[in-house]
Amino acid sequence: MQGQMGEATIREFEESSIRREDPGHVGRFKTKINKSLTVFQVATKINNLLPGGAWKPKNCFSRTRLAVIIPYRDREFHLTLLLSVLHPLLQRQMIDYRIFVIEQVPVRMRAHFNYDPFKDTLIPCREAGLPFKKGDILHIVDQTDLNWWQARREGDKNMRAGLIPGKQLQERKEAMRRTVGTLDGGLYRERENKGIRSSTMNGSLDSRKARKTKKIMYQSENSSDFDNAEIITYEEVEKYYPESGRYRPIVLIGPPGAGRNELKRRLITSNPEHFSATIPHTSRSKKPSEVDGKEYYFVSRTEMDRRIAERRFVEYGEYKGNLYGTSIESITSALNAGKVCVLTPHPQALKMLRSAELKPYVIFIKPPSIERLRDTRLVPTTKGNTDNGMIQKTFSDEELHEMILNASKIEENYSHFFDKTIVNDELTTVFTELCAAVYRIEHEPQWVPISWVR
Repeated sequence: MQGQMGEATIREFEESSIRREDPGHVGRFKTKINKSLTVFQVATKINNLLPGGAWKPKNCFSRTRLAVIIPYRDREFHLTLLLSVLHPLLQRQMIDYRIFVIEQVPVRMRAHFNYDPFKDTLIPCREAGLPFKKGDILHIVDQTDLNWWQARREGDKNMRAGLIPGKQLQERKEAMRRTVGTLDGGLYRERENKGIRSSTMNGSLDSRKARKTKKIMYQSENSSDFDNAEIITYEEVEKYYPESGRYRPIVLIGPPGAGRNELKRRLITSNPEHFSATIPHTSRSKKPSEVDGKEYYFVSRTEMDRRIAERRFVEYGEYKGNLYGTSIESITSALNAGKVCVLTPHPQALKMLRSAELKPYVIFIKPPSIERLRDTRLVPTTKGNTDNGMIQKTFSDEELHEMILNASKIEENYSHFFDKTIVNDELTTVFTELCAAVYRIEHEPQWVPISWVR
């Protein structure tokens, strides 16, 4: 450029490009901020602002062209304040500029552990920490620091973001706790889950009383998800909005005796046109009085084995030499018919059920305290039903303790799959709560794993 213009021409160009003597361009910068304005209102008050957030001086040629990139995520108030100051500041310097506001995709995580910053010895500042409970939805504001994220609780009117442990840090902390045998503050699945593995067809976790042997069907290369120790800290989620005529399956999980089968029966009986159970497959021979596709789908043993190998069953088992199983097709056929499919599978079946195709809503039916169980279950109570009517069953004290133990094992190993927990204290009250939950599922958006909606 110097070869074409010469030093004198360059000096004249510099002096004419910006009028340095203008008193409005020197001295202390003063601006008035109206905190009640919106971003749109701020833009309308900027003189000569061009479309796209651009501005350039009219009476001179700016030697500088500037692009300002502002990362933005759900903080309109702060963005308004920044633009109220930034526009007049840049215009005062006679800069040809354009402001780009890049809206970042919000990140929301479901927490799978409880956190109290005042009990955390690693946090840089306990007062800056954000306490939360297991199951809370956290709006992640900043993940720049891998060890300490900034977040706030979803729906919390307090705009202040606080520090929470990042995923990597929390996983390291939980791994250290695992080595000393503690499970507090996170979810740790032991490698040996013998009680969980020895399941029965009716959902019992005690193999000593098993009459039917249930097996949960997994590929060998994927079964390590339940065999190996696993730490669950956060799960990225997004809202799923109900689709008209397409319902999510209701999955009731719980130990035997907790009442999930009775709740399923009541739910289907309350509206058979809306709720539906799955029809299982079996390899046994059809009885003369049975109709294929009503009580069971009857297939050959060879066909059943083939479908099992093709991973088409969420769970299956063998009883008296015959195979029984719940297929994925039986669930999807109920959903395609516009019905709400209600299931009571073994907890390990959740691995197959929790998919973007099915989007199940999992409810853990939890027994109450042992004292309350003694008050309500030591007397004859409804255990199940048959074609001839209800079965009355009295639980022994040993069975009540086993129910509590099994519930604890299920909760310890599978609670990160639960969307809701209902304590079955009194059956009528619990059924009302279940119906209310089902109504919300069908009419209100719910948080689901982000892979289910993207």
